[in-house]
Amino acid sequence: MKSLQVDQSTGYAVTETGNRLGDIAQKIWDQGQRALPHGTCSYVGSGGHTAYGGHGLFARTAGLLLDRVVSVDVVLANGTAVKASQTSNSDLFWAVRGAAPSFGIVTSWTYATLPAPTQNINWAIYYDSKLPTSNAAQAVLALQEFTLSNPSDKLSVACRVSGDSAGISVWFGGRFYGSEADFLKTITPLRNALPAPSQFTYNMASNWIEGLKAWTGPLDTSKPDSFDTFFAKSLYVMPDKPLTSPAVSSWMDYILQKGGNTGLAWWVEIDRVIRTPGADSTSFAHRNAALVLQLYGATPDGKGQFPSTGISFMNGLLSSLEPNPKAAYPNYIDPTLSTSEWRSQYFGANYQKLAQIKKKYDPTNVFNFPQAIQPE
Repeated sequence: MKSLQVDQSTGYAVTETGNRLGDIAQKIWDQGQRALPHGTCSYVGSGGHTAYGGHGLFARTAGLLLDRVVSVDVVLANGTAVKASQTSNSDLFWAVRGAAPSFGIVTSWTYATLPAPTQNINWAIYYDSKLPTSNAAQAVLALQEFTLSNPSDKLSVACRVSGDSAGISVWFGGRFYGSEADFLKTITPLRNALPAPSQFTYNMASNWIEGLKAWTGPLDTSKPDSFDTFFAKSLYVMPDKPLTSPAVSSWMDYILQKGGNTGLAWWVEIDRVIRTPGADSTSFAHRNAALVLQLYGATPDGKGQFPSTGISFMNGLLSSLEPNPKAAYPNYIDPTLSTSEWRSQYFGANYQKLAQIKKKYDPTNVFNFPQAIQPE
């Protein structure tokens, strides 16, 4: 199920869900130099990535991947195949854009693709050595303040944090879809707010697809992906409840004390995220978020058994920053969450409406799994 066809008159791409993100990026480029917002891991499946959101470096400009969906083909629990859109099965259309696995088997998404940006800048800010905790905390808080100042949506920003008893590693990078002059004007406030001395580099990509591959690596997914044994958590940071200086300092202290004795290869990525369209336009619940954090821990070689202390370290990595998290990203599945926790953190106020739609389309709960919407 890897067919993908772009309608040259509308720009709509009908994409079977066997396509992975690398497949989609290459195929829509080849069929008219089109683009979509999506993640940077080529082997991630398009079905689940779209179903629960679809963050990526183009999101500030173009939204989440699920925002580009104009219709979807779904096999329901009773075996019928239906199409859902704004004008047909609109309640199902709302539900599958944020919680699709609970409602049926998506066989294809139809996306409204965009003309690929003609100006593409890749950039990075980094440090030649690990930072003391105070400087690392300053860097994270500077990113938050910069994000809350609403800089140009042409700019994507990602920050990666890791560390051990020797200090904290901090790296920033992203893309800019505009001119060099506009980029330098936009990035300067962030650069000025970061602890010195940092290194700064950027380059103009020859086109959209080459700039994307500089981030993703090869887009070809014809060979098997490498194996990875990992555990992940996530956190959305809301504008009305930003990270506090004491919380970030506590987090850095935890990393300094615990980060080097985990038996894991771990990191935290902090991304500037999209906050439009409105919160009720899809079942994706966290439209007003300013930042999303992915906390990722894996066995060093990607193989073997996850260490027995690894999950407690990862749980502590989150709780040292936010002991009472309210919002998380369902594509970073966290099996340690209780039923009440994942319902509220993944779906928020949308859960009850999702449960009602579930009762309509899957009353006997055929599509059931540990974190599935339940018919109510």
